[in-house]
Amino acid sequence: MTPGPGSEPLAALLQSEIDKVAVLGLPPLKDLDVSLPPPATAASALGSPFVAGFAAALDAAVFGPRAAAAVAIVDPPTGVAIDRRQCDAGNAAAKDWSPRLRVGVALEGFRLPDDGTWCLRVDGTEVACVGDQQLAVEVPLSCAPDAASIELRAVLRGGDLEAPGVIAESAVVAVALV
Repeated sequence: MTPGPGSEPLAALLQSEIDKVAVLGLPPLKDLDVSLPPPATAASALGSPFVAGFAAALDAAVFGPRAAAAVAIVDPPTGVAIDRRQCDAGNAAAKDWSPRLRVGVALEGFRLPDDGTWCLRVDGTEVACVGDQQLAVEVPLSCAPDAASIELRAVLRGGDLEAPGVIAESAVVAVALV
């Protein structure tokens, strides 16, 4: 595909922005007064397949999740065991106090809060989400009476601010109850 007339300034502008982001670590389009086009669904209503395709590609590039994003739970480590009495102590104590479990994560290809948040699931239920640059969270330690372990999973969420989608999930870390 041969670039059309006038595409050189656009290519230079785009390369300049890529260099600013990649080399200098600056936010994209920081120095430009840019108005984003309407979402792809609105663009397709304009009747132009080119406009609709361009708007969809721009939506994916600006608002889409990062393909290389990954998350892993690093604390507690896989195979760790905790004393079941810690759960029982919390159940017997005042309702405002319970033992806490610290969970730390490592992120790859995902920047907080630019790309979204990370959330923690305990036994399949999302109990906390972190949107700032915090890589650990403490959650109340709660144990079902007949449970042999507690399952932890970290989830990366991003995209739509109203209903962020799941971008990546960690492997399950099972904390044994002894």
